[in-house]
Amino acid sequence: MSNIIKIEGKQRLRNELVGTPEGRFYLAILNQALTDILDRQDFHLKREALEWILREHNPLRDLCLLLAERNKDYIIRGIMNKVGIKNYYELSGVIHGYKQPRT
Repeated sequence: MSNIIKIEGKQRLRNELVGTPEGRFYLAILNQALTDILDRQDFHLKREALEWILREHNPLRDLCLLLAERNKDYIIRGIMNKVGIKNYYELSGVIHGYKQPRT
């Protein structure tokens, strides 16, 4: 299957879902994850939301990003800019087991 067909299929899916209640629901899931990472004080809640964004095989996240017309790298760059690189690496270090969480 060519990349053009894949892109057209994704765009058609996005166009069908974006205006539906289900589409708004998926966008709300992504929005809540970003809110948890960027605006919450609870370190563990931030970590769980970032873990959800970073997870390799995550079809739900991929659908949410498709509907938002964003990609994972774009979202991660935005998170790094907002929370700061030091805080981002602290969170991702805990997720990957390199650091112990703050208490």
